[in-house]
Amino acid sequence: MASAGGDALDRVIALEFDRGTEKGKVTKIKERLKGGRYLVKEVFAYGGMGIILRAQDSRVFHNEVLIKAVKYQASEFAFDRQKALFNIYQLRQMFKRERRILCELRGRGINPVPHVNDFFYDHNPDLATTTFKFGRLAEEEDHTLLDLRMNVYQEPYMVMERIYGRSLADRLAELPPRAVVTIARDVLVTLSKMHEPRAREDGTRLSLIYLDLKPENIIVNDNLGMTLIDFGGCMPVVDGKKRKEQKGALTHGYAAPELEFMFSSKDRVDGRADVYSAGALLFRAFTGKDPARMADPLINPFPLLSPAELPPKLHRPLREAIARALDRDVDRRFSSAGELADALTAILESKAALA
Repeated sequence: MASAGGDALDRVIALEFDRGTEKGKVTKIKERLKGGRYLVKEVFAYGGMGIILRAQDSRVFHNEVLIKAVKYQASEFAFDRQKALFNIYQLRQMFKRERRILCELRGRGINPVPHVNDFFYDHNPDLATTTFKFGRLAEEEDHTLLDLRMNVYQEPYMVMERIYGRSLADRLAELPPRAVVTIARDVLVTLSKMHEPRAREDGTRLSLIYLDLKPENIIVNDNLGMTLIDFGGCMPVVDGKKRKEQKGALTHGYAAPELEFMFSSKDRVDGRADVYSAGALLFRAFTGKDPARMADPLINPFPLLSPAELPPKLHRPLREAIARALDRDVDRRFSSAGELADALTAILESKAALA
């Protein structure tokens, strides 16, 4: 971690990504956010559209917290100024929607998700100092298409309770089969609560489809407790009708094949898309093959995950459950996340050797 000089409250630090395809990439951020309240320490996790920072809250006994921010990709600035502004606006809208979703889940009593403590805006040194193909972005920019004036440099930040543990992706190789199945079952219980329609004050009923289930989005602690993170791609369903949000949050390989036709006349996307992703997660756990690496976004975005590749010695009921979850025909899958969770619970209670 490197830092630039200047006043302590304005000091900028460079944080480096330490793994994955973006290993070595550096992002610049203020070391002290919200007037010095939050002291940023390091990168905790990152995905396609978000970065989570580990920080300390100076007003609450220097307690550790997590701060999430938008992570911009170079492709978002590969066009002209107006397109770049549109992408910034869209990503920030998705970010604010994620905050509302997390508050909704907390209201439902769903605990294995991040709990939001604070939300604020602060300076973004990356956007303020980078020269793009079209030049630099000014602090105030007019977007003619959206008919609004944006404060480009003021970035939204979301503060969450500290989550302890490592991603399931980092721990798969060391966890025994029974632990992996237990974690998958617990994730499915959480998803089933999200899928359940719930009445709101305006008289409508809201349910949520997660749509980006993968080992990288599950944090596992030392006691094998799990926390589901990254709700930026979550799909709200109001009175049975999906809200058309910006696409791009799904991960090819884990994404159900019917997502190719979402919002078309062939749209059959519902909570069973998350069932498929749970099957893909278990496929990776027991074959060692990462579905994301089997996919090509342009040529083969929805690769076939064949149950025939599962180990021959895998417990038969578990093999059958994974195969059913991965069925490309929506109607032949488990009817809900809860049904698959019940099947995994029965497998765990059988005390049989799973692999």
